[in-house]
Amino acid sequence: MSCAVPFATGELSQGTQQPTLCVDSCRAAPLRRPFLIVRHAMKFHLPGQLAYETIARGPAARAQRASEALTAARQENGVAGDRWMLRLIAAGVTALACLALAREHFIPAAWMLTSIGVSLAAVAAREWRGTRGGAITLGLAAHLVGWALSVQIGSRIEWGAIYFVITTTQLRYEDASVVLPSIALYLVQHLAEAVLMHFGVPLDFLWSGGMNVATSLLASMLAVMQGSVIIEIARALTRRHEAAIHANLELADRAAQADAQSAALLRTEAIMRGVIGGSEDGVAVYDGDGRIIVWNPRMEAISGVRASSALGRLRSEVYGSDAARDAALQSALSGQPAHVNNVVFCDSVSGVEGELDIAYLPLRSADASVIGAFKVAHDVSERTRTAEAISTTRQQLLEAIEAIDAGFALFDADDRVIQVNSAYRDYYTEIADQLTPGTPYVDIARAYLTVFPEYTGGLPLDVAVQNWVAARVERANTKEYKQGDRWLLLQDRPTASGGRVSLRTDISKQKQIQREVEEARYKAEDANRAKSEFLARMSHELRTPLNSIIGFSRLVKSNKHGVLLPKDIAYLERVSRNGEHLLALINDMLDLSRIEAGRMPILIEEIDCNAMILETVRMLEGQSSQSDVRVIAHTSPRQLNLTTDAAKLRQVLINLVGNALKFTSHGTVTVSVSDAPDHPDHVVFAVSDTGIGIPEHRLQAIFDAFEQADGTTSRQYGGTGLGLTISRTLSDVINATITVDSAVGVGSTFRVTCAPMVRRATPLGVRIGATQLSAS
Repeated sequence: MSCAVPFATGELSQGTQQPTLCVDSCRAAPLRRPFLIVRHAMKFHLPGQLAYETIARGPAARAQRASEALTAARQENGVAGDRWMLRLIAAGVTALACLALAREHFIPAAWMLTSIGVSLAAVAAREWRGTRGGAITLGLAAHLVGWALSVQIGSRIEWGAIYFVITTTQLRYEDASVVLPSIALYLVQHLAEAVLMHFGVPLDFLWSGGMNVATSLLASMLAVMQGSVIIEIARALTRRHEAAIHANLELADRAAQADAQSAALLRTEAIMRGVIGGSEDGVAVYDGDGRIIVWNPRMEAISGVRASSALGRLRSEVYGSDAARDAALQSALSGQPAHVNNVVFCDSVSGVEGELDIAYLPLRSADASVIGAFKVAHDVSERTRTAEAISTTRQQLLEAIEAIDAGFALFDADDRVIQVNSAYRDYYTEIADQLTPGTPYVDIARAYLTVFPEYTGGLPLDVAVQNWVAARVERANTKEYKQGDRWLLLQDRPTASGGRVSLRTDISKQKQIQREVEEARYKAEDANRAKSEFLARMSHELRTPLNSIIGFSRLVKSNKHGVLLPKDIAYLERVSRNGEHLLALINDMLDLSRIEAGRMPILIEEIDCNAMILETVRMLEGQSSQSDVRVIAHTSPRQLNLTTDAAKLRQVLINLVGNALKFTSHGTVTVSVSDAPDHPDHVVFAVSDTGIGIPEHRLQAIFDAFEQADGTTSRQYGGTGLGLTISRTLSDVINATITVDSAVGVGSTFRVTCAPMVRRATPLGVRIGATQLSAS
């Protein structure tokens, strides 16, 4: 793509068109700096200045300026100037041709074309006297040389356009004196650059410090063909205008930098406008006179004033006079930030009242001078409401803590006091001055042990303090602590944040009640023990007359003399049966009394468990023969031995079997023995019946003294209700447990799980209800 660059405008001759020079835009960018140098150089010598005026200015101005410059040039230089111009053209073309010939791989066609072009240029330089033929000859030479160089060097300059312009334009001599220097300088400049770049000469070298070297090199080559005149002209031009050229280049660079900075400022301004416009805070900017120059949408909502009404006005004109905010703005304009807080406003969009914190800040330029101020209005309504809610909640919490009777203290993660209520201080009045927020617990402990050294345990103070603190940290549950005449319940609990809550509760009354209850219990136990001891002592006196009654009734019932009538024998049978029943009741009561009194000795021995159940079954066979119930023994297939008190275990089994026979009208009572599933050294004795069963809600009550499964059973089946109580008590003595499974109408199974007993010298403790007993 090419761009058209006008280089000669104005009314050159009647009927002529304005010629244009076409330059490939692809060359425009890399040649921008060299072209600027040429353009500035053209300003500082007369022919070049004329060409520059022709190129740079508008049509009318260019024509006028070109005419004036041409007249001045002819008056100053005359024919000598014209000759210099023609020689410069020929020398430039010839020098460029020589540079092209210096290439290592110059093709013959380019050599021939270049030679022809150089020859034509030389002829034109010698013979031209302002004729059209001379112009055509020079144009043809330029065309041939340029085409040859473009083939060899790759130049993108459209030399054909130059040829067209020169050969088709009716040039007068005066016109040629303006146009041809421009063509020559343009040609020399671009061809020289193309050649030097082709041979690897950097542009920075060419157009900075290396300009003199390049000029000297060009002048030397020109001198070979044109002589010392051209050399002197080139050197003079370089020396005379070098500083001006570089000054103009520096101005151009500054202009480019200014353009870049301007673009950056525009981008920054766009970004800032976007940020300010989208801010959730109200933003206003004031100039140095205090007039508003920025007013964002949020400020419109806060103030209810649109930007169109606020811009360009003073703050007081928008809001009215406000001493605090006026002073804050003036402070910011003088360079000192200022704040105005707790400003009440009503949002014009939502209609909700709120609160603002307003900051006035100085606006500074790059040199730090104040050029205005900006205001940021931050809506703190939500923060204020949250703070008020927190304050209210905190106050309610403090009031609740203060209202409780217990002493309350809260410590942070560093074990420093956060809050202490009055009750806590009342428990530690001697060190109340230490119970303030921020005091470490170690200081509180030190102060307390200093006042009460008896709690140090005789240890040095520092050691006692360390122990005190360590015990508190380790104490996660509760502890009762006697403080003088009162008892305190100490409770310390860690919090989720690493702190600790301490509670102090006065339990003196509870301790007093506890002591009274303990004393009453001890008295009751003493009375119960006295009763048991009395019954134990009375066992002989109660049994002796009863045994006599039973014995004599049996003797008389035998009717050895045959004097008794059948009804008398029936009466005696009733006396004997009731006497035996009464004896059984008395024996149960006396056994229980002896157990409670701790007067049952323990004899530990190793027994054969299979033999134990067989013996029990034989003892009760006579009792079962009187009813429609069979007693069955199931022994273990292997030998089972157990270390225990055989007499007491036998008594437990007899009681359980007897109880089963009592409540089973027909069916079976089975006694078995086996290993415990979970404990290989334990033995399980089981007594199962097919009797009436026990309701589920009575399964635990049947083991209480004087209790039976149903109140009616005592009337139907008799008994004291002590059998199971004695069995469980004896089981406790021999390190055994009793469990029961039962279903009403199906039957019951009692299991006695016995653990091996260990012989020990001290009596075993037995517990019946709330009574602590010992078996010895």
